[in-house]
Amino acid sequence: MKIIYALLLTLTLSVFSQAADSVAETFLSLDLFTAANAYEKDKNSLGGLVDAASALGWDSAAAKMSISGSWGLRGGALWPISGTQTRLGGSFGYIAGPGSELTLTLSDPIGGNPIITETNKTSYLRMLLEIKHRLPLGKTTSIDAGGGLGIANGKMVKETVCNGSGCANPGSISEMHESSTGLTWELSPRLNIQMTRKSNLGLGVRYAGFPKMKETDDFNEFEWTPFGLFLEFTHMIF
Repeated sequence: MKIIYALLLTLTLSVFSQAADSVAETFLSLDLFTAANAYEKDKNSLGGLVDAASALGWDSAAAKMSISGSWGLRGGALWPISGTQTRLGGSFGYIAGPGSELTLTLSDPIGGNPIITETNKTSYLRMLLEIKHRLPLGKTTSIDAGGGLGIANGKMVKETVCNGSGCANPGSISEMHESSTGLTWELSPRLNIQMTRKSNLGLGVRYAGFPKMKETDDFNEFEWTPFGLFLEFTHMIF
């Protein structure tokens, strides 16, 4: 892993060392990602939660879970590779999500009727070395084949609250944290439309991978490889 990080750093420094005399293509993009396989282990454990509650003597138990996607913002710059339609550069971005909410409803004449809600919120900071190759379709349109490889830091916050009769501390929220840093990648083809001599607008799809968060005493293993859509504004700096 350290060798890969060193290679990414070397490539990044090489790009910026050659960028001083080149035309920079700056960009800002809005990303929307699906939940995909996020919280898959949590979802698969719902049946086990109900069985465990029944084994502990609760008369009835029901569990449900909802999972939401994410949104993100990213900015960066790309520089041309001489004599080609290819650009190389870097970006920095933030992704809020995905998230989940698990509700466990219990009922028992003695134990009461507690409702336990567990909320997970995940976020990422990403630094990418990016490449983009332009395939012209006409005077003002093109297909841009893009991709990226870099490093991401993911953070997960879990909040648990119990409401209703039978709770030891009704309304009290307990909070736990987990994080992981590792490789991230993506493939990002897009349709690019020239708006002015210096500005373009792109609409595309992404397929991305994020660092795995290992299983701990408080968190299930977490993997996320989503599809997404993005809207990108680019501006040339001469």
